[in-house]
Amino acid sequence: MGSGQGKEEVGLRMSIPEDVTKFLRQHKGVAYCDGCIQKNVGLKLRQQAQRVTGAIAQTPEFIREKGLCSNCGGDKLVTKYS
Repeated sequence: MGSGQGKEEVGLRMSIPEDVTKFLRQHKGVAYCDGCIQKNVGLKLRQQAQRVTGAIAQTPEFIREKGLCSNCGGDKLVTKYS
């Protein structure tokens, strides 16, 4: 007991920010609302996507703006990888 290998038990599951950024990078230039990111990434809550998209929008790689979601067609806040 106490082998110090606790990380191996967690598995290879990425974190929520990694999941969201990977999804957006795989769809470069395509705008998604938080609800559609939630569904495509498999998150339980839209707010989980919202926290990540709000944070990554502060970087030069991602754009967050009012626009049309390419998935649902809604006119709302969308995020895309530029």
